[in-house]
Amino acid sequence: MLPRPEATLTTPAPQRPRPDTVPPGTAYVCPISHIPEAVRTLRHRAHALLTRWGLSHDAVDDAVLVISELATNAIDHALPPAELRLSMPEADGRRVLRIEVSDRGPAPRPSSFPDRPDPDENGRGLSIVAALSLRHGTYLASGRATQWADLPAPPHNARPAAPGAKGAGV
Repeated sequence: MLPRPEATLTTPAPQRPRPDTVPPGTAYVCPISHIPEAVRTLRHRAHALLTRWGLSHDAVDDAVLVISELATNAIDHALPPAELRLSMPEADGRRVLRIEVSDRGPAPRPSSFPDRPDPDENGRGLSIVAALSLRHGTYLASGRATQWADLPAPPHNARPAAPGAKGAGV
């Protein structure tokens, strides 16, 4: 049996920034290629960025899902170019994660396109966005349509939200 060391020295883990320390004017803007494969790239980029911004694991997962849904809608139903914008503004006295996906508005639908897509395959994206966000909506400006959502931005070391709390997850 080997002798047991008296103490073990370890290097402390680097501290992650807290969301409230991300400077208020900080924003991330990324063009969205108008191909389905672009959503995967966005998810990876957003996950890395939001982790660096110090959001909790659950908040990052929720945000990545919302980004995926909004970007997919832009690619499938709107005219290019599309763009993702992430920021951390203050709303109602607390920092939130704002997700915005802008495009040039609805794409014309071919006459052979079904009026109602199969609900088992499509149509749940905005319901997911609504379930995960504090508030969400659309605005039109300068020939662009923007779908946006504000999500809670708890820091990495925050306690999880109570089950069933708005924005706690689905």
